[in-house]
Amino acid sequence: MMQRVLLAAILLAVASGCATNRYVGPTSGRSADAQWGVSRALDRALESLDWGVARDKAAAVTVATLTESYGGRSAEERYLEEAARRRLREEGARVTGGEAAELEVVVLARVLGVNRTRRDFIPLYYSELVEGVAEVDVLFVTATETRVQSRSAAAARRRSYLFYMFGPIVREWPE
Repeated sequence: MMQRVLLAAILLAVASGCATNRYVGPTSGRSADAQWGVSRALDRALESLDWGVARDKAAAVTVATLTESYGGRSAEERYLEEAARRRLREEGARVTGGEAAELEVVVLARVLGVNRTRRDFIPLYYSELVEGVAEVDVLFVTATETRVQSRSAAAARRRSYLFYMFGPIVREWPE
């Protein structure tokens, strides 16, 4: 009888535990997970493009996204522009203003966002999946031709807790 009472007390203690992910973010109002997901997906999409057409050319970058902005460019647009400039420099291009450019690089982000999925199996399991998604078209425009490349990429992170209190067990993909 005493063993049953002890077992019941242990099960009650384990089942009453709880893991809570509280958001305390920067002034942008986005959690670190959301920022990680979007930036990682964008980086993956841009890395998979062939930037060789820009080698040894003066290039100007123009960016357009469907993300909301209030009173200026969105954080995603600024990040995407700087990431494209970085890739151009790594490829040996000279990033310049519009008039002096031999090549215009137009980056269109068709999809740019974060999906969140929460799974609960009370009291045994809790997990939250954060998936950043980016679909990008890049146009390399010269005086004589336009090359278009399209890429999609995603980055995901799952945090899981056993019995709502042991964890987090973190898994990220793709590696």
